[in-house]
Amino acid sequence: MNVLDAVTMIIRTVGERTEEACRASIRAQGVDDSQIVTVREAPFSKAMRVSFEAGIAAGREWTFCIDADVVMRPGSIQAMMRQAMQQPPEVFELQGVVLDKLFVTLREAGNHLFRTSLLPQVIELIPEEGQSLRPETTAMEGMKARGYPWAQVPYVVGLHDFGQSNRDIFRKCYTHAQKHAHLLGDILPKMRRRAATDHDFAVAIAGLAEGLKATAAVRIDIDHRPFSERFEAQGIEEKAPCTMDEFTPGRVEQILQEYAETDDLTVRYLPFSGPEAIALDGTTRLTPSSRRRALWRRRQQKHGTGGAMLYTLGHGIEQLGLRLQQRAGDSK
Repeated sequence: MNVLDAVTMIIRTVGERTEEACRASIRAQGVDDSQIVTVREAPFSKAMRVSFEAGIAAGREWTFCIDADVVMRPGSIQAMMRQAMQQPPEVFELQGVVLDKLFVTLREAGNHLFRTSLLPQVIELIPEEGQSLRPETTAMEGMKARGYPWAQVPYVVGLHDFGQSNRDIFRKCYTHAQKHAHLLGDILPKMRRRAATDHDFAVAIAGLAEGLKATAAVRIDIDHRPFSERFEAQGIEEKAPCTMDEFTPGRVEQILQEYAETDDLTVRYLPFSGPEAIALDGTTRLTPSSRRRALWRRRQQKHGTGGAMLYTLGHGIEQLGLRLQQRAGDSK
């Protein structure tokens, strides 16, 4: 059986500059056009609902939602599908990681492989627009509470936020200023180091600055008026349309390998270094014990045994502090 026959690919787009590059990266892996559905809806909560309904209507076992700001790595769909076929029936979703340009990190974003039979329950848990800055995470947490967990796959499925329009970069960072405020201490130094040679990062910093000034609630909506007004006020010149040779399969892999050599590439939620994670071929499965062993080995190599113990203790205290700060903010 060809595992690709069991999946419907949903491209969720609001006109991203890389929409066609995303579609080409899917077709290049052998997925038939009849299996690719494009969803153009806003706000994001509506896009989620329409995407899930399209997956249910297609009737295939798995529904793979890809945001149009992701350009997929060669072979990534097959790798994720093989992982899906090994999961117990209660696992409703799998998620790989992407190389996020603006965060300079490997993190979970823009890719969700859903078990189609459980999507009606996910639809029930989509929050009303404006109630959550992370509607997909809110729905996933709801499924977990019902006894349907998701699985994290230690595999880089593609590039995220490479080649986006200046408007989209500004919009995302405007939102990130509130959505990921706790990460700004890590993100800003990376952006500043790159802004002189890569204009994307200059635009990103401008978006963060305006987002931090915002007093009204920020929404994940491309038509959100305060964002649009602040972007227009910047007078930023827009890029030319994306050409297909910007993100050929070979170029996508080349970018991944180039980032594997950068000193400040970070990895979120995986017990691997950046080069280790990029080198994984999609066959590795994470278990609680394997995660702990790999994480300890990585810290031991970097800090020594005593230093690893101190680092682990400090990291635990730091994470507890961040959760308490977030809870305090949510309770206002």
